[in-house]
Amino acid sequence: MLASSEKPRISASTRRRFLSSVSPRPQKYKSSFDLKLAEVSRELETYISRKVLCSALNKNGEEESSPG
Repeated sequence: MLASSEKPRISASTRRRFLSSVSPRPQKYKSSFDLKLAEVSRELETYISRKVLCSALNKNGEEESSPG
């Protein structure tokens, strides 16, 4: 057993291997994040376009049906 003042020693190569296996590669993470961001942006743009179009069509329909 280890005394309370002793700490297990981890070699630099073991530490390096552990850190590289745990942390994602920044470039891979960045590119996957960018792809997801682009996908969400397209969905949001489509959603907003539909809302604006529906709003315009409803407004136009109300003007035609109202007595003038």
